[in-house]
Amino acid sequence: MNDEKSKARPYTTDEVREKYLELVWSYIDCWEIFPDKTERERMEGLAASMLVILDGGSTELPGFVVGPIPHKDDRKFHKDRGQNWFPENQDSLVNCDISGGLHELFYDIRRERKEKMATKDYVIYDPVKREVLERQAIDPAEIEAYLALWYPDRNVEVAEIARRSKEDGNG
Repeated sequence: MNDEKSKARPYTTDEVREKYLELVWSYIDCWEIFPDKTERERMEGLAASMLVILDGGSTELPGFVVGPIPHKDDRKFHKDRGQNWFPENQDSLVNCDISGGLHELFYDIRRERKEKMATKDYVIYDPVKREVLERQAIDPAEIEAYLALWYPDRNVEVAEIARRSKEDGNG
């Protein structure tokens, strides 16, 4: 067994949480620049993108388990009033629950992305996307996600986009 394979391991909960938030920020940056979309359309597009991540439609991340975790007293409270209540999932087995701290880490991840961008070489693949790409750090793992968003027909290869960008003086 080679050395890299022997070191392979599952991502930690913190690593998954960070990957999720990095992808959220990349989608925020992406949806910010559509000049032909209204603010409402951009917000709806961003919300739909977040749902795509959770549903497993992202090229960067797998789908996520999403379920309600109501307060322990909710069932009795609602039942006593003849109301429906949310099912309980507190005892469900989830090996990597990233919830609970996302809102607290949200802006920390953005700050880290900006710092990384300031010290990292990256390629701008399309002049139209220059504005968004200049604001974020792009590494090879992220390129596929951007290509999936910006070139949905996927008939444009990474090397071809890089070649075009260099010819246009953008790479």
